[in-house]
Amino acid sequence: VLATGSGLGGDIDIDVVEDFVLDQSFITVRTQGPGNGGILELAADRILLANEANVVGRSVGAGNAGTVELASRQLVLDNAFITTDAWGSGNAGRVDIDVGDIDISNNSLIASTVAGSGLGGTVDLVFDTLDLDGSTIEARVLGSGAGGVISFMGQTLNLTAEANVDVSAFDGGVLDVRQIGPDSTVLVDAADGGGAGALVEIAVTDILVDNSTVEANVFGTGSGGSIEVVGQSLVLRNAATLSSTAQGSGAGGYVLLEVADVDITNATITAEAISGGG
Repeated sequence: VLATGSGLGGDIDIDVVEDFVLDQSFITVRTQGPGNGGILELAADRILLANEANVVGRSVGAGNAGTVELASRQLVLDNAFITTDAWGSGNAGRVDIDVGDIDISNNSLIASTVAGSGLGGTVDLVFDTLDLDGSTIEARVLGSGAGGVISFMGQTLNLTAEANVDVSAFDGGVLDVRQIGPDSTVLVDAADGGGAGALVEIAVTDILVDNSTVEANVFGTGSGGSIEVVGQSLVLRNAATLSSTAQGSGAGGYVLLEVADVDITNATITAEAISGGG
């Protein structure tokens, strides 16, 4: 669905009783003018996106990007993409996913991105179990706007095989992560500008950071970001890192641990300012 004038973008609503399969294909709601993008709603018992399948809400003008909403008992992404992005002056849109079990693998991507001056978007995931394997979830701002938001709400979140969760912007973003697994990276950066670093919040009963990195950094003049860990037990091992760093002239951020039991083996916790105040 494409809107090229000043009107709002159209909507797509797909409701399937059993399986919905999208293979080497795409579904998109898009606007090229000042109007805002539409809403793409997809509901099914099981949703499978494979082989570079794309579900997209996009704006390439002054309008805001659209919204992508998925609801299912099970969602599988295998080298597939769910994105909402703004490539003009509009704001990024939303990706809302409410699914029982989510399996994201093979260089798949869930993203809300803005490349111009607009504000970052939101990726909101509600689930029982989410497995992110060798894939990426991001809410990035490539221009001058404030960063986006990624929110995880569920029972089990597993990040493996160099999975990546990324909120990057001049003004940082907000990332709410409930569990970190082996061989993964959670990256929250403020790019080269004056914005402060973002906040990384980890709130779960048992937290494991294994050969993985949690970062809240800023590379410009802004202050470093913050990492807050609240839970019953925290295990850091195998070169795991919690890092809040200001690499420009800004003050360093902080790392806060409110945990009953902490086990740190061959790991690093850092809060520093490279050039600015501590």
